[in-house]
Amino acid sequence: MEAYNEISDVFNRVSIASIEKSEKFQQELQKKPAPKDTFYLVRVLCLLIGLLHILPLTFFVTANNYWMYKLRDASSETVDLNNKTTLQTYFNSGLMITQSTSMILCMLLSSAFAHTIKVRSRVLSSLSIIAVLFVLFTALIKVNTDTWQTAFFVLSLATLAVICGVLTLFQVSTLALIPKFPPSYMKTFLMGQGGSGVFNGCLQIICLATGTSTETSALFYFGSGTAVIFLALFMFFITKHLAFYQYYVEDNTVQMRKERLNKEEIKYIVKNIWFCIVICLIALVNLMLVHTSITGLVVSENYGVGNRWNDVFFVPTITYLYFDVIGLIGRYVGENFFITRSNAKWWVSVTVLRVVTVPLIMLCNAKPRSHLPAYTRQRRSSIFIGVDLFWCSRGLISPLSLLGVRILKMAVDLEHRASITSDTKKQNTASEKAKEIVTEPRDKYYMVHILFLLLGLMHFLPFTFFVTANAYWMHKFRNLSADFTDVSARTPLQTHFASGTVITDTVPMLICILMSTIFGHKIKARRRVLSGLVILTICFIVGCAFVKVNTDSWQTVFFAITMIILSLISGGNSVMEIGILVNLSKFPQYYMKVYLLGQGFAGCFNSVLQLFSLVVGTSTTASALIYFGIGTLFMAMTLALFYLSKYSKLYNYHVKSNAEDTTRDLMPLSEIKSILRTIWPCVVAIGLLQLTILPTHHSITSLVVSEHHGNGSLWNDKYFVPVITFLYADIASLMGRIAASKLKKAINGFILSGIMLLRMVTFLPLIYLCNAQPRSHLPVLLPHDWQYVIVLGSLCFTTGFFINVIFLDIGKLVKPEKVEDAFMVLMSCLAVLGALFSPLSLFSVDLL
Repeated sequence: MEAYNEISDVFNRVSIASIEKSEKFQQELQKKPAPKDTFYLVRVLCLLIGLLHILPLTFFVTANNYWMYKLRDASSETVDLNNKTTLQTYFNSGLMITQSTSMILCMLLSSAFAHTIKVRSRVLSSLSIIAVLFVLFTALIKVNTDTWQTAFFVLSLATLAVICGVLTLFQVSTLALIPKFPPSYMKTFLMGQGGSGVFNGCLQIICLATGTSTETSALFYFGSGTAVIFLALFMFFITKHLAFYQYYVEDNTVQMRKERLNKEEIKYIVKNIWFCIVICLIALVNLMLVHTSITGLVVSENYGVGNRWNDVFFVPTITYLYFDVIGLIGRYVGENFFITRSNAKWWVSVTVLRVVTVPLIMLCNAKPRSHLPAYTRQRRSSIFIGVDLFWCSRGLISPLSLLGVRILKMAVDLEHRASITSDTKKQNTASEKAKEIVTEPRDKYYMVHILFLLLGLMHFLPFTFFVTANAYWMHKFRNLSADFTDVSARTPLQTHFASGTVITDTVPMLICILMSTIFGHKIKARRRVLSGLVILTICFIVGCAFVKVNTDSWQTVFFAITMIILSLISGGNSVMEIGILVNLSKFPQYYMKVYLLGQGFAGCFNSVLQLFSLVVGTSTTASALIYFGIGTLFMAMTLALFYLSKYSKLYNYHVKSNAEDTTRDLMPLSEIKSILRTIWPCVVAIGLLQLTILPTHHSITSLVVSEHHGNGSLWNDKYFVPVITFLYADIASLMGRIAASKLKKAINGFILSGIMLLRMVTFLPLIYLCNAQPRSHLPVLLPHDWQYVIVLGSLCFTTGFFINVIFLDIGKLVKPEKVEDAFMVLMSCLAVLGALFSPLSLFSVDLL
């Protein structure tokens, strides 16, 4: 609420300040409506500017293979990362020191003198200098530097120092320019920033894959970067001829400040944003301690065995591309948070706690090392790195969301403090009116937010907890005559377990949803949710108890008991889900997004927990006990929080203001037909979605193994399935859900149906042709791990995207009073179609 009040106050002040502008200027604006952004040229320019905020620097940092080759032991033509030279070891650290020192110097100079130069001139000059330096450095790639490596090392750092300095001027200048455009252009700019590292990482991997040598790959890499810089320079130069650009920046110029900030103004600014400065400083120090000075030295545990993934692609993919993808997710998540004076101390504390990740990363497999042991194996530690970078991005971007509001607030204060004093009475009246409109109680401790997030987790968490425990089920249903699981000779129980779970999920769901549709309206939604949570908690306790029971002598009976437990979980989950959707229909649509975000996190949470259990557990049963024990704890916690929600003022405000009618009759057939005619695109889309997912994920994907399975590597034999098939798939699905939440309008029904049909006919055969074992009929045409990763990632991203699109479109297609009925009809269709298509999961396994 404090953030809301601050933003309202800013808008009030800006409104008052705008009234004070001259009448002549106001009349000119009225006569000249905003022109159209022809061919979206200015938007593309904002995207390129966002890319270039970070791109020049990261181009140098991420070209790891090139630097390791240039600074190798000159007596050898190959690079040995286990025995790095002094220059190789300290290159990334030198980059960080050079970067930070030159940026500080140029930032101080920019603060002192940049305001005397037009913004357009600063942007053009800085881009030109960066372009020239990139051209010169690209030319150096084909020069043999083996005889003067130290001089080349110094020259590279000097070049980087100049680029960082000029880049600082470019960043300061563009941040004065971008806010002149509508807010959507600032989002485009930030998207470019977030995608910069991903762009660099992907480009580096493409260059390594296509280049015949390290130098050729580097030539393609830096050549592509030079082309992007020249493209941005050219587009920025021609903007002076664009009417859209001229309209917003007032004839190609941005007003220059005639005076620098005085001490009082600086003190005022620091006082208002002190916590943002502290958080950014701590996060920056944390990041600089480990990335890329330490992470740039990490190599695969299987480095040197002759595998191209371990020797060539591991560092650019994990250390850089994975880093930037996780950072991009963090940026999107961070958009939903505000830092205020009331919660600033909590955010500072969270940022300080992140320091614990520094020793974790230092204990990874960085080479060379003389003192600390490599305690954590690389592929496990990459999980910790990903979590750290996620919080790093959220810690850096979240303060900026409020920082922008506070800067706007302070700018209005400093520029109009005297004039606003005379209009205090008018401003107070406007603020009082704004407060009168907001009658909704405050969500104390964000209890309702957390509740719907947990309920979203509970939507998928119970069932996926059982499905993702792949190692546990393979152990329980293994061949008793062997001490290990042979993927090429799995038992019938192992092979058909995943497809059996699909049937036990869909059939009970259909029965319970149809019963809820006919009789559910007679019972209050709150009771339905509570009863569903109780059933799920009991089932988890029973499942957890079976972990320590020896079932080797009655595997078939245990298989049947497991299916019964899954059926009860599916039924209880269906009852709970409909009750949750009824409750959600009474809240603003924002809470639906929170709920869907929880759904997206459910799979990631399960997969990360499973990996954690596998890492810390001494055996398969010990890992499963930890896994199901934590799941049971979360179930009980959600049950307790939902029960306590009756004491929440915000919860009661929305629920009681939209009271349920438990005496109403069953929805008539004519009304069901009317709703179906309105939401038919969602029904068709959900059917095609089911027809794609049920025969493939997890019935087929859980059978896919690494191409190097059986060579003794923990990654290939133990962690490949939980990381790729479950965790990676859930992260891709989560990214799809986040992307869908940005859509403002419903997608045309025919276009949506066509896309879903094309998606189905594309991904079904691709998944079947991956390396799923055992198989007797279809060949393996996609045997490599990277091929499976691309196919699975694309499938799950589009799945998450379209699931959110379907659920969010319901509220856009029907009237508010019909949202609850529309969700009931959609869930009924989902259950019917799921039950009809579920046998396809068994058929698909036998098809292999």
